[in-house]
This record gives sequence, C-alpha cells and structure tokens, in this order.
Amino acid sequence: MAKLKVTLEPEWNKRTKKIDIFTNGQEIGSVYNGETREFDVAAGTYKVQAKTGWRGSKEYKLTLADNETKALNVALFKYGNSILTIFLLILVVHFIALGLSNIKFIVLFTIPFALILAYYLTFGKDDYLTIKEKE
Repeated sequence: MAKLKVTLEPEWNKRTKKIDIFTNGQEIGSVYNGETREFDVAAGTYKVQAKTGWRGSKEYKLTLADNETKALNVALFKYGNSILTIFLLILVVHFIALGLSNIKFIVLFTIPFALILAYYLTFGKDDYLTIKEKE
C-alpha cells in the first residue's frame, strides 16, 4: 500500500480551518493548520485536490508505486498572507487616522488588495490553495 503524506502549512489566517483532501474526486480525509497526516492509498495515478468550503486548489497529478510515500504541501495562494496582512493594517491605520485627524481617504489604498481577495474568493476559487510536492 502506498502513502500520501499531506502537510498544511501553518498560517495565521486559517488556524481554525480544516482543509479536505480529495483523490480522484473522493474525500480521503482532512488536515488542520500546521498538521501533517498520512493517508493509505492503493498504488496508481491520482488527481489530488484540496478544498475548504467552495474554495480549493487545482488538481495535482501524481503517480504512486507500491510501498512508495509522496509528501505534499498545501498552502494559501502566493503572497496570500502578505496581502491579507497589508489589507488589515491599512484598515486599522484608516480608523486610527479618522480618530486622530480629518484624514478620510487612507481606506482607498485597500482597493487593490480587496480586488485581489475578491478574485480568489470568486473567479479564482480554484487557485485559493496551492499544492506542491515536497522535495
């Protein structure tokens, strides 16, 4: 029997989420933030996908031989943590500036980040998570 080892990269913005792991469209289990799980699968070719709610990853194709173990990393989209952090920091600065002075337009700096997030939550829902093989 082959093994599929999946690690969900620890990230602050999904610490309470579970990510469901699918092979060939069938759910084989879940992984939580920072967790590594091993799944026993038969030898063969698989399309692995990770999902959380309606968002997920593109299919990752791999072939497993008998008694072989492959390790995969699942993470948020590229620069996802940075984008979310900057977006939240700008919002905080905006509300602090409103309280301390009459500056009202700092929130406009969040528009590019909000558009990026909107893409990943709608049209790019299958790019929200990424799967890469560990080397």
